[in-house]
Amino acid sequence: MPSSPIARRHHRTLSSISSLPPFLPQRTSRPSSRLALLVFLAAALALTTYLAHAKGGMDLLRLAVVTEEPVRPREGLGGEAVMEPSPALEAAQDPREDGQLAGMAIEEAVGKPARRPKAEHLPVCKKSVLFRFAGRHGFGSEVSLLFRVASVAHHFGYTVFLDSTSWNYGSWDSYFSLPSSPSVPPYPSTPFAPLDPAAPCRPPSPTTKRYKMSLTDDESRALSLESLGSSFRPKWANRNHVYWLRDVDGLDATFLRLFVDEAKLAQVHREDLRHLEAVEAGEDDKSAFLSATETLPSMFEDAFGRMSELVRDAWAPNEEVRRMVGELERELGVSGKERREGKRPGDLLVGVHVRLGDKFLEADRIGPASLSDPSSAPPVPADYSTPGLTDELLTSYYAAAVDSINSLLSLPTSLPSPFSHVLRTNADRIRALFALSAPWSRLAAAEGEGQEDAKPTLALMSDDPNAVEAFRAHPMARRFRIVGTAQVEPSPSSAERARKRARREVRQEVMEKRRPDFAAGVGAGVPHAGTAHVGAGGGAGHGRTHAVPKTKQKVPDGFNETAFNRLPLATRIASARIFVRDLTVLSSRADALIVTGSSNVGRLMMLLFEARRREEGEGGKREVRSLDTRWFPTARFA
Repeated sequence: MPSSPIARRHHRTLSSISSLPPFLPQRTSRPSSRLALLVFLAAALALTTYLAHAKGGMDLLRLAVVTEEPVRPREGLGGEAVMEPSPALEAAQDPREDGQLAGMAIEEAVGKPARRPKAEHLPVCKKSVLFRFAGRHGFGSEVSLLFRVASVAHHFGYTVFLDSTSWNYGSWDSYFSLPSSPSVPPYPSTPFAPLDPAAPCRPPSPTTKRYKMSLTDDESRALSLESLGSSFRPKWANRNHVYWLRDVDGLDATFLRLFVDEAKLAQVHREDLRHLEAVEAGEDDKSAFLSATETLPSMFEDAFGRMSELVRDAWAPNEEVRRMVGELERELGVSGKERREGKRPGDLLVGVHVRLGDKFLEADRIGPASLSDPSSAPPVPADYSTPGLTDELLTSYYAAAVDSINSLLSLPTSLPSPFSHVLRTNADRIRALFALSAPWSRLAAAEGEGQEDAKPTLALMSDDPNAVEAFRAHPMARRFRIVGTAQVEPSPSSAERARKRARREVRQEVMEKRRPDFAAGVGAGVPHAGTAHVGAGGGAGHGRTHAVPKTKQKVPDGFNETAFNRLPLATRIASARIFVRDLTVLSSRADALIVTGSSNVGRLMMLLFEARRREEGEGGKREVRSLDTRWFPTARFA
């Protein structure tokens, strides 16, 4: 029986392989068929092994993505449905990690370097807080609120993410850097960014139901009881994913309970009221400013330290703002590397924040007077009842500046306080300041022979376009070199870049009304009565017209929050960038700060200044002075 064609073909192939003559060097032009087949089989085996490993890894990754959602509902407090991750997610995360480790081991075996996991492979955060910016409040108010929320959230182990889709200042990355390799989750339309660029995990899906970060009525009542210990844990802290509901009173009560000795705080409040009554009765002197220790009482040290650490990690200006910072430093002559040892008067820089605008309208609700019974509260002092830089107010700023220079140069102060009862008139106070500043003024004159660079520098950041002229017109101006951040416009190249970016960012205006689906009631919220809401005011540029945005509408003189919010988004962003620039330069370059503690911007500036000191390991006295109230971490004066 004849063999089949297939059998004949195999027969011929096998016989041809078996009947090959021994290898002869002269036949090297014809490769060995046996060798070629072996190479082919080895390559096929290697490819099969590689594909098997790759498929297994992809299956694991796909399983993790698929099992991340949906989330399953569970009844929360008050009958609210709270969405938690499915148990399959936690089960999938371990195999995924095993698969990644196995892949790295294979690469090591073949001599290839292990690859770093990509940002999109970051695990989903087990606990997260979503902070949604409001659409009407000021920059200083909202960002200070953010850091209070973050302080409480971090205390309970949460990672903080930001939703700026409705922020009246645009987006967070209009000013600050996001992670260098931004997360690209399976839901690429997420609007959430991490507060800390080095966050080790990514947010869950935007559709994940979140529990409200607010206190229950029972918890609010419990916090008013002095017998409650500091181990207080709100019920929302038992949920995996929560969102900030703008319960400012509940947040502040929780913050004080966690980070402040309330017995010491109550004692300080009693002393505040006694001093206020003595001043009103003429039995005590009104201070021109608060000393460094009065500006930040010891009872707030822990809270201040926690918030400044968060500020240090989160305040990372983006490339555009960094470029503007460099330009301002060069213009002010403070871009050198000089530090705080062995300084001469001409090496010292005092940063001054002057907040005017609509701030005076809140003077009766900020400070010790706000602690009084409303029916018996003393009247607001006359010099706080009208806006503007009066002669007395300018003298107070200079008194704080002279005290700062004396402290930095370790010079004694033997004269009476500039506002003591023996110095009744403003002229008397100015003469006292000249005497206090005489030692370092003579030193500056001898070293600089009358040159401005030999004098200490006062760098002014203000929402008043006439602030620099007002300071220069004061008699004490001859002791200082006075510069203003508002006098430094962005360079033409920076302005062109900003114009292009503003055109891109103006599209964000249509996003201001977008709302994520994860939970109802995450709206802008209504300010609580008595809450100090100010804008990005105090920033240079809020009293001038800038050529950066295409829409050249004038930013109001003396910052007014309502008028500012009516401006086009591109104009607001351009103005706020200059504000962030000024805050960054003064807090990072100044040897001392003079602020008003009643201003949200002033208190934020103090946190930035402290963040710089901690980063550089500076010890010694903290050279910050307030003209009105001490630093406090809450919305209302505390």
